[in-house]
Amino acid sequence: MKFILFLKAWQIFLIIFLGQFLGGSTFNLSILDDILPILGFVIYFIYHLTIAIYLLEYLPKNIELSNTFFAINFFIVIASFSTILILYGRNEVTFQGLIIFPFFYVLFASLYIFSFPAKILKSLELKKEASFGEYFGDFFLFFFFPIGIWFLQPRVKKIIDSNKS
Repeated sequence: MKFILFLKAWQIFLIIFLGQFLGGSTFNLSILDDILPILGFVIYFIYHLTIAIYLLEYLPKNIELSNTFFAINFFIVIASFSTILILYGRNEVTFQGLIIFPFFYVLFASLYIFSFPAKILKSLELKKEASFGEYFGDFFLFFFFPIGIWFLQPRVKKIIDSNKS
């Protein structure tokens, strides 16, 4: 999975596009129609996971960030999406009653998936732990990911290249 960090922005964009194409396609095969959207969802967020796991290694020793909470939230979001997709298919889903509280946590976890890689990237550039105000713009680049990849990936490659030498 680390190879994703060394790809060019257009290559990552094509991988994401392929994932979204698979996620939106239907083949009238029930098991395949359940698996492909989940696969597309995972492909969409695999870049975030790669940043959170591998760029954490490049942080200076004085910055202590842990990706445990990120990993837990990542798998909660994937499991929730998969469960909803398997139970309801592509039908409209509404959350009412007490089920709304777990939904709010999944919403928070989804936002954290965008926030944590942005914090790592900005912390690497600043060489100190970044505050939310400092990585707020990067948060939006991760949030609007297919467009943001054109701005994020060159910065990631620059960090990796500067740490190689």
